Amino acid sequence: MRSTIAFKASSGLFRCIALPLFAIFLAIPKAAFAVPVGAGPLLWSDEFSGSSVDATKWTARVGQGRDDYYTPQALSVSGGMLTIKTFTESGTHYNGWIDTSQTYLPTYGYFESRIQFNTSQGMWSAFWLQTPMWPNPIFGDPGASGTEIDVIEHRRVNSSGSDYRSRIHMANHWDGYGPEHQSSSSTQNKSGSGMGNGSWHTFGLLWEPTKYTFYFDDQPTWTHTTAISNRSEYMILSSEAQTDSWAGDIPAAGYGSLATSTTNMLVDYVRVYTLVSQPLLPGDFDHDGDVDGGDFVVWQTHFPTPSGATLSTGDADADGDIDGADFVAWQTHFPFTPALAAISAPEPPALVLAAMVCVSFCYLRRSRNKCAIANASSAGLQGG
Repeated sequence: MRSTIAFKASSGLFRCIALPLFAIFLAIPKAAFAVPVGAGPLLWSDEFSGSSVDATKWTARVGQGRDDYYTPQALSVSGGMLTIKTFTESGTHYNGWIDTSQTYLPTYGYFESRIQFNTSQGMWSAFWLQTPMWPNPIFGDPGASGTEIDVIEHRRVNSSGSDYRSRIHMANHWDGYGPEHQSSSSTQNKSGSGMGNGSWHTFGLLWEPTKYTFYFDDQPTWTHTTAISNRSEYMILSSEAQTDSWAGDIPAAGYGSLATSTTNMLVDYVRVYTLVSQPLLPGDFDHDGDVDGGDFVVWQTHFPTPSGATLSTGDADADGDIDGADFVAWQTHFPFTPALAAISAPEPPALVLAAMVCVSFCYLRRSRNKCAIANASSAGLQGG
């Protein structure tokens, strides 16, 4: 009787904790991604396979832009892709903007997105990175302050009205946007590669400690070696509208309503890979350079995952799943920060957190062991 009660209690606990997480991760696509040039394992991705913007990965901007207003209505996800639409209603121009400022801020790596642009005059669309130091940079120190890195900006026309649909624009901006602002950029005509409105292409950035290398359709197209950011930054997918700008004038009649506008940016995926030369720190699941309680939360949230896992979801030993071995890897390296790396003993709060985590994990294992004992006892009773 006691064995039966223990089994029911243990299996109930397992169902409450493990099964919902297991169900969630069964829905994650298990596609095998080709590793791009200069990149290592996949760290983070969004394949836009759901029916709305994933709020655990992106934050939608709401509010006044340039000559436009950012609204979640401009954002939609269907058919395995994100659509950012530019439209006009009642004389107001609307656009969409999503970023990872609240969820994911990596340092270095290979960043890639597959995008189709359908731009119109007076607006442009972009895939770019921004420093959280904006708009208050450390002037004269872009490495510590971070920079604006434009992986790709696309516009239909330039300020003179010339057709720019076949051109790609890449840039690096630092020291703010005031009198001290500095920048370097490259605009290239890719008509020979079929670049233009309505065509799909991949755009990438290999961000290393000493240089940026920009990619177009898997080929390096521009390298920048000055004012390189050495701090964490967040990704942005956006469209912006401004009349009398580098993208020309907004059409007098606007862009059409939300239902009728054909001005948009379609995104198939966004993927982030570690550098080949960048060592992976086991247990640093959120890729912020340390191993702390935040990384445990990542592991706990995704435990258990039987397959298709990555470091960013809690797979410390790179075997494709999330299990107790990954917890042990986290525990072994906890706590680690660059500042504490030379300290032999962790601080008391760290020990307390580690003890609490160990108790929680041991409780889960003890509960599962009870299940096994109960099953054995039940089998024995039935056999007798």
